[in-house]
Amino acid sequence: MQNNRGKLRLVLTITLGFVCCAWAQAQVKVVGELQPPKKQEAKPEEPVSLAVGKKLSQGVYEVISANKKIGNATIIQTLTPDGGKIVETNMKLSGPNGSVIEVRQVSAFGTIGNPLRKVLETKNDAISQRSTTIINFTPFGAEVVYVNNGIRTEKNFRAPEGAKRDNIGEFWFLRDKPRLGQSFAYTYFNTTTQAWESISTSYVARSRTSGANRVLHRLESQLADRKMILDVDDSGKIVRGDFGDMQFVEIIAKTAPKPAEKPKDGK
Repeated sequence: MQNNRGKLRLVLTITLGFVCCAWAQAQVKVVGELQPPKKQEAKPEEPVSLAVGKKLSQGVYEVISANKKIGNATIIQTLTPDGGKIVETNMKLSGPNGSVIEVRQVSAFGTIGNPLRKVLETKNDAISQRSTTIINFTPFGAEVVYVNNGIRTEKNFRAPEGAKRDNIGEFWFLRDKPRLGQSFAYTYFNTTTQAWESISTSYVARSRTSGANRVLHRLESQLADRKMILDVDDSGKIVRGDFGDMQFVEIIAKTAPKPAEKPKDGK
C-alpha cells in the first residue's frame, strides 16, 4: 500500500485539479531554490476556503490499481465569481491492516488557467501520520510549506525564466470548447519531485458512447516518460482517467425504476 500511496500523491500533484493536466513523475531538474529550507515548529495551518460560485461538475469514481479497486474519489469543479476555478478532490483508500488513507486537495486557478494556490492534505489515523503541503504561486515561482507530523519546512522554487505557466486546458469543455487536434504546452510545479516540469496536452479524439448517447472527448498529456489519458464529457466532467499505474472510473448513479401507475379506476 506504501507504493499505492506514492502513486496517489503523484496523481494528485498534477491534475486532479483539472481535466487535461498530465499526472506524472517526469524527472526534471529543479531550476533552483530561492533560499535554504527553514525548519521550525509547526504553526496553525491556514484554513482552505472554497469561494462561493457556480458548480461546474461533480463526479464520483472508483480508484483502481493493478486491476483492483483500492478506494473511491470525488472531484468537484467550481467557477468562482471572478471567473477563476477551484477544484476539490477527496479520496479514501484502503491502507495496511484495515486502515483508511484520506487525501484532500484543493487547487485554485485564475481565469486563464494560471495556478494561484494548492493545498494537499493526507492522513492515516491508524498510524498517526499526517502531512500537509501548501503552495502559493507568485510571479517568480512557488512558495511551498510542508508540514509532516508537526514539522514545518518552507522552501521557495524559482520558475524557469520565460516559462509559460498558464494551463488553458483547465477550462476545456467546462467553459471553453477546443477544436479537435488542438494542443498546448506549459510548465507546472510537481510537489512530488519538487521541480518545475514540462507537459503538453492534446485533444485527440471524439466519440459517442453506445446506449447512453454521451459524447466523450479524449485528452492526452505527454510527459518525458509516459502518456496520460482522460476521457471527459461535454460538460468537462471526467468519465475515465488512465494515469499509467492508476485509473479513475466514474461511478454511474443508477436511477430507481418508477413505480407502476395504478389505473384511474383503482383496479
